[in-house]
Amino acid sequence: MSSFAIICRRADPASLAQVVREAKALIGAGHQVEVIAPAWPTLASEMSGSGGRVQVRSLGAAPSAGASLTALVFWVRATVAITAAHLARRYGGIQVVGATGAFVFTTWLTHLL
Repeated sequence: MSSFAIICRRADPASLAQVVREAKALIGAGHQVEVIAPAWPTLASEMSGSGGRVQVRSLGAAPSAGASLTALVFWVRATVAITAAHLARRYGGIQVVGATGAFVFTTWLTHLL
């Protein structure tokens, strides 16, 4: 059994079905899944019936689109969260969802480890 992470840039209703489908497919194959995302109550309720095999971790509120100090802080928080989680459980794979611009690089440190 492996652990997988799905990291989301924002709580986007259009991405909800994709995240839920991927998480359920992974737990159906016997894996553990951790979803790291901004505060997303709809996702948390969708995953509540997973028997504890999907953990949803909140990054807090996501900033609006665009470059700003708030977006940089959110990016750093996401990078630290995914790296710390990877060190704790060694993910077999990490999926980045809804990423634009620099957010796709939140996993760069995990690739070095």
